[in-house]
Amino acid sequence: MLVSRFTSTRDCAALAGHRSLFSLNQHDYGHDLDLNLDLLLDHGHVQHVAILPITNVKSISLLKRQITMPARKHVKPAGTEPGDTTPVATGRGKRGTNRRKPALVIGLPNEIFAEVAKYLSPDDLLRLSRTSKHSRDILMSKTSKHIWVASRKTLNVPDCPPDLSEPQYADLIFGLGKGCSFCPNRRTQKEAFFHLRVRMCKGCQKTHFIQTSELKKSLPSSLPSDVSEVLDLLPDVTLYVGIFLEHFVLKPQADAVLQKMQALPPNSEEREAFVKERRDRADIVSKLNKQVYEWERTMSTEKRDAKLRVLRERELNIYTKLTALGYGDEDIDHTLDKKGWNWIGIFRKNRPLTEKEWEAIEPKLIETIRLRRDVLAPQFLEHRRGVREMEIRGRYMWFLFMSPKAKELVLPREDDLLELQVVKELIEENECRIRMTDERWQIVEKYLCEVYSQPSEEKGAKDGTGGISGRENRMRENARIGLNI
Repeated sequence: MLVSRFTSTRDCAALAGHRSLFSLNQHDYGHDLDLNLDLLLDHGHVQHVAILPITNVKSISLLKRQITMPARKHVKPAGTEPGDTTPVATGRGKRGTNRRKPALVIGLPNEIFAEVAKYLSPDDLLRLSRTSKHSRDILMSKTSKHIWVASRKTLNVPDCPPDLSEPQYADLIFGLGKGCSFCPNRRTQKEAFFHLRVRMCKGCQKTHFIQTSELKKSLPSSLPSDVSEVLDLLPDVTLYVGIFLEHFVLKPQADAVLQKMQALPPNSEEREAFVKERRDRADIVSKLNKQVYEWERTMSTEKRDAKLRVLRERELNIYTKLTALGYGDEDIDHTLDKKGWNWIGIFRKNRPLTEKEWEAIEPKLIETIRLRRDVLAPQFLEHRRGVREMEIRGRYMWFLFMSPKAKELVLPREDDLLELQVVKELIEENECRIRMTDERWQIVEKYLCEVYSQPSEEKGAKDGTGGISGRENRMRENARIGLNI
């Protein structure tokens, strides 16, 4: 059934035809329908209640507001009577200060919440735990460990080390913490020092790191040799000092180990057990570090490849749509664009192209193409002319060294070839847009055979005529022999 509040019988009858009603769910409220209707009728601002069949169900939250919110007060208009001093409300009412709680999360039973949370990634779980006290109490409790484990396995993250909890492990890997582990600075390096279990800013690196060589020099010579051995087992990082790489350890860790070693009697069972424990821990940390770094490298590669796939697909879709509109390769060539032209920024967005976005960017792309045609036409023409000339030069060199016909001809040099009228016409045809195909080159080759058919012996010594001299003919023959022609 549905219930709605109206101020008059006529309004009730009129609005009933529109069926803009609120849902009253007996299960959600824990009362029968009559009790809820009485609650509405007992409200001081409700005169009529309409009950209609369910046709357009709204959300429960709207019904709660409809029940709990009193009717708006009727404010007396200003200046209704001369001399009336009744205060009149002229400004907006006081804004509500109660923030709406995330009813979807709060209303879920813990079992269902835990089952849904398993399908989130660890970083999503961290974000969810920071949305409300309710979700934090669930996700940060020890009983929620199975949620974090299931979430971690969805991304094939290596197992959590024994010295960290699952939330700490996720925070260290995915970098959603509050920044530096030693100060309030939120600007830290991208990767955490995982084997040290910390994130650090540049300033704290200078303060809390110490070179292993300096640490050993500062040790008293009277200390047993196993102290140096234990310090060697401390996790360290490699950082640049100038142009050299140096090993650093955390001062707090080094001081704690040094104090522990000094407190234990030499050659005692406790001391040997402590050294063994540090050695075993170093082995575990080293093995786990390798797994984590390999996983991070794999995830980084997959993420980069996914971004490239999206980027290439977006570019292809845009080029396909522009081609369908009749634009050619030169219209979408941005190599000669001026600074400030809106083109690259539209293409290099890491999201798929939607129809709505295409409607927004299409006018911008067409405007840039118009600018290219108006402003860059001479540059594009010169570029096309250079491409056609390179095609002519390449085919001419092949003809000189590979064609048997060239042996009996006195041919012009490359630069002189480009000055021939037949070659110029082929290059400049359709504003240099037609490529030099085999059929078009046959025109040049036929012209050369007809015009330069005089035997090379008769003009071999005339180097100043523009033709290839006898010496160059011999060089060409030697080149043929070298190419096994």
